[in-house]
Amino acid sequence: PENKNSHALYLAGVYRGGCDLLVRSRLALADGVTMQVTVRSKEGTPVDVILASVG
Repeated sequence: PENKNSHALYLAGVYRGGCDLLVRSRLALADGVTMQVTVRSKEGTPVDVILASVG
């Protein structure tokens, strides 16, 4: 939509080995694009992999 400065993306899935994973990404437009990513999982490895892939 026009004049909208931010967007949210919600993802849910299963990582290798059956580990549930939730991701929330917020994107905001100002002088550039700012992205905030939050990853939740019971295991630490999927969180590290997802965050390393975007940052």
